Amino acid sequence: MIRTDAMACLGDTRLHTLIRSFEGVEYFVKNLLKNSASDINVRNSEGETPLLLAIQNDKCSPGLIDLLLDHGADVRAASSRDGNTALHRVAILLSCMKKIQRWWTIMVILLRRGSDANARNLQGCIPLHLVVEPKHILRQIVNLLLKYNSDVNARNSKGNTPLHLYMRSDTVSSFNKRKFLDKVGADNVLVNVINDKGETPLQLAARSKSCDVALIKKFLVLGADVSLTDATGENAYQAYCRANAHNKNKKYRRQDDILLSQKLLQGNLQQLINSSLHVACLFHNVDAVHRLLRLDAGVNTVDPFNNAPLYYAAAMKFDGNLENQYSTIRLMLDYGADINQSHAPPRSDNNVSHIKTTFLEEMIVWGSLIWHTRPNEDASNLYLDTCNILVQHAAKLLALQEIQAERGVDVQLLNKFNHLLIKTYDLSKTGYKERLSRCFDELRAMSQTKIGESRLFFYDLLVASANNAVTYSKNKNMIEAFQVEKTAFPLYQGMMEAKIEKGIERRKLIERVTVLLMMTELPVLSDDCYENILSYCSNEDLIRFIG
Repeated sequence: MIRTDAMACLGDTRLHTLIRSFEGVEYFVKNLLKNSASDINVRNSEGETPLLLAIQNDKCSPGLIDLLLDHGADVRAASSRDGNTALHRVAILLSCMKKIQRWWTIMVILLRRGSDANARNLQGCIPLHLVVEPKHILRQIVNLLLKYNSDVNARNSKGNTPLHLYMRSDTVSSFNKRKFLDKVGADNVLVNVINDKGETPLQLAARSKSCDVALIKKFLVLGADVSLTDATGENAYQAYCRANAHNKNKKYRRQDDILLSQKLLQGNLQQLINSSLHVACLFHNVDAVHRLLRLDAGVNTVDPFNNAPLYYAAAMKFDGNLENQYSTIRLMLDYGADINQSHAPPRSDNNVSHIKTTFLEEMIVWGSLIWHTRPNEDASNLYLDTCNILVQHAAKLLALQEIQAERGVDVQLLNKFNHLLIKTYDLSKTGYKERLSRCFDELRAMSQTKIGESRLFFYDLLVASANNAVTYSKNKNMIEAFQVEKTAFPLYQGMMEAKIEKGIERRKLIERVTVLLMMTELPVLSDDCYENILSYCSNEDLIRFIG
């Protein structure tokens, strides 16, 4: 018989001993606690409290933990041996992927009863470090610790934050890594913090097999510095290229994703956004997209991967501000992005796809498929919203095409394939028929309504050529009247605004080049003569002349 206050060779109290031999029956522990006057938080010679010992017992139960805590066990007590609290030890057990439901329940109990999610062990690790370090990471556990304000910027003895460890994982998908960054929040994460090897979270992410352009984009939006180098002098771009070269599964990665990732890691992000409509659309930077479109950037120009800017605005789904994404898509459409444009969907094996489709078809078909297989999920809702925007734009084009045909103008704004496609698919969710009817009504009203006191009808502005738009932009009274009256025609308002804005920007370019030409030794010509000559130049030519 063991005396109540006796110490075994390990300095165990009777409670320590009972906890060590616990077989799942809580009655004996409860009875001892009821009748014993010993301190429930006393430590044995190894610096272990009964609560800390309980976590090490494979038969530990949520009921036992609740029982100890109800009798005053210190939930924040740390082992003298390794500095681990009960929460640290549960985190380690969960990372082993054994008896997950039981240890999950115990972790919830510990957190609810006051365990410190930011307590450090002797290696400087908080429980979140221990959860995200192993090969297999349970996102639900990560989210639980984040819910209790676990610090993703906490550095351990090696300088690694939980963000470092999570991003270097090869088993966590890009999607889940982006969700992690979203859950933490832009204001709470230090993306440029370095560990003892000089590595940033971005560099570690770039080396992982799951790295893709969406993850890189997320880091850049959060302010990650691509120029930082580690102790070996390697930056994120070099890390990505080296990892990709050694990746045995690289043949399954899309070539456009690889090359675009390299592009984003190489240069100044703001310069890329300001100079490339494709990149501005990728980041859904509405201001940059708007500015580039006003300057008549190639709205339908394809990049080396045969993708038009609209593809990056709509088809490549990235996490972020949805309103910015939708605004970017609408801007692109108002400025003439072609939904009839031939498009070859990328293949994961990087072979050339011989299946050609239109951009509108890709969005309708995939949107319909995703919606029916995964209704009400974020991805399906996003596809449905994007599909709605495109189908409603198709209604505007078809109505305008038919009205122009009535006037003897033969123009194809919506090709026969897309017209048939719209008739084939169930588009009741998009309100297509109602939108088409409203478009016809609005166009007929526009053809009978003049802008202010001018002789120009709203319809004439809508179908104006680039040079006619320049001419119209000179009429200040008409422009002012348009700004006041344009809301009368909401469906085509964006397209008319695009005509006016492009006309104004082009007029400014022509006027600047005219001034420069008049300052040269060329024969003096009238302003109108210069403008007629320059009307044959593209905006790109004019900008190049200005230097």
